[in-house]
Amino acid sequence: MILKRIIKEDGSISFEPIAFEDALKEEKQNLLFADEDEEDRYDDLLDDQDEEDQDEEDQDDEDQDDEDSKDEDESQELKSKTFTFNYNNDSVSNKKMGKILAILPFLDEEDLDEFVDALISNPDNFNDLSLSSIMPFLSEQQADKVFVALLEKGKIGRTTSISSIAPFLSEEALDKFVDQYINGKYQHVNVNALYPFMDSKTVKKLFVYLLSKKEA
Repeated sequence: MILKRIIKEDGSISFEPIAFEDALKEEKQNLLFADEDEEDRYDDLLDDQDEEDQDEEDQDDEDQDDEDSKDEDESQELKSKTFTFNYNNDSVSNKKMGKILAILPFLDEEDLDEFVDALISNPDNFNDLSLSSIMPFLSEQQADKVFVALLEKGKIGRTTSISSIAPFLSEEALDKFVDQYINGKYQHVNVNALYPFMDSKTVKKLFVYLLSKKEA
C-alpha cells in the first residue's frame, strides 16, 4: 500500500491510498510506503526512467521519435502488467503485514485499540511492520500510546526512530517526553528531529535545559 500526504486548508495532514502508477507522478517526500519491496520497485522504476531519458537524449534526431514511442509503449505495458495497484498483489496481500495494512483504514476505534494493544504486548508478531505506515490510521491517543511503548522498548516492528512517528503525536505527549528527557530518561533519543512537532513552550523548556546542562 502507498499513501499520499494531503495538506488540508486548515494545515492538518492526512494520508490517502494512492495507486502505484499515480505515485510515480508524485514527489517521493509526499509518499508513505507500507511495504519495502514496493518502495524498492518504485525507486527502481524511476531510476530506469531516468536512464531511458538519458539514452534518448543521446540518440540522433532522426531516430528520436521512433525511440520515444517504443519506450513509452514498453513503459505503459510494464506499469499495467506489474505495478497496477490492487490488494491482490502478491508482494502485499500474501504477506501478513500487507493484509493488516490493507484492512486498517476500515477498522473502527475499538478495533484499532485492540490492534494497538496487540502490537505493544506482542511486538515480536509484527517484526516486518513499519510504524510510520500505521500511524495515519490511529487516533492521537492511540499514536501517543505507541510512542510511549517505543520509548520503553526501543524498537517495535522495524521502527527504532521516534522521529518517523513524531508528526502523528499530540503536543501533550511530546511535552511529557521532554519532562522525562530533562529528568535523565531517554537520553538516546535524538531530540533535534522532534523540534518541528513541539509547541513553543515545550521547545523553550528544552532550550533552557540544554543551556544549563554541563558538558560531560
